[in-house]
Amino acid sequence: MLYDDARCRGADLRLHQTAVGLLTLGPRMAKDKLMQAAGRLRQLGRGQTLRVIGTPDITAGVRAAAGLAPGAGVGMREVLAWLMANTATEVQRCVLHWTAQGLHYAASLGAPERALVPELMRLDEFYA
Repeated sequence: MLYDDARCRGADLRLHQTAVGLLTLGPRMAKDKLMQAAGRLRQLGRGQTLRVIGTPDITAGVRAAAGLAPGAGVGMREVLAWLMANTATEVQRCVLHWTAQGLHYAASLGAPERALVPELMRLDEFYA
């Protein structure tokens, strides 16, 4: 059976004791995606196993993050280090946005007239 992220996120699935999970790595993937995928295997390490694959560019990125030479073998330790680096980068990128949201909430608490924000109507505003 094939379970992708959209169909199993939040579901508690009973998988066969010898199930093998296949996790595909994506660009800028962070640890939450890995944990969601690996977490489906409740018996991981006790009969269930996990395989991890990535495209050549992802694998090269994992090697580079680990300081490995091109063509060197990549293990789960290197993948986890790459995921954690991606997670840290994403948190740093988002911290200003989260801070702005928190400040807006604090400023509008008890003052609903301050809660209104300008509506975004252009695509460049949405994706900038």
